[in-house]
Amino acid sequence: MPFMAFALAGTHPRPDGRVRQAGIDDFDIVSELVASSFGLTQEIGDVAAGILKLGDAAGKIWLLIDDARAVSTVLTSIIDDAVCVWCMGTPARFARRGHGRALLADVLRRGKLEGASIGLLGATPAGKPLYDATGWTTLEGWRLFLSSERCQWATAGADL
Repeated sequence: MPFMAFALAGTHPRPDGRVRQAGIDDFDIVSELVASSFGLTQEIGDVAAGILKLGDAAGKIWLLIDDARAVSTVLTSIIDDAVCVWCMGTPARFARRGHGRALLADVLRRGKLEGASIGLLGATPAGKPLYDATGWTTLEGWRLFLSSERCQWATAGADL
């Protein structure tokens, strides 16, 4: 898995009015988006959405809303001067419309406003082209040991 970084200095993206922070009432929406984005069971999606029950101290989950429907989600957390990006997902039925790019730009802007100077993430095979296209740099490759054949890395045929 590529571990990637993005310098926030010099970036000035405009706010995207389609992006909002998810709340506890969005639990089912976040769960479904995560499960369908990564080919996981709803129970695993529920685990990811469970972050909402912990409050902002555990991180923030964001949604991009298009035509009154949540189409993309991501979890961010600020640690020291880094905005860490986790579980960014756009289900295939909403893909290739710029939703992921727009959501990523907006949450990085928000991270910068909170004092972050760098973005950090681990990329899936599905997400890496977006990160490459938006200027992220691969710092190193992490070897993952996975047991689930339903995992995106395994189904993408990535060299683990």
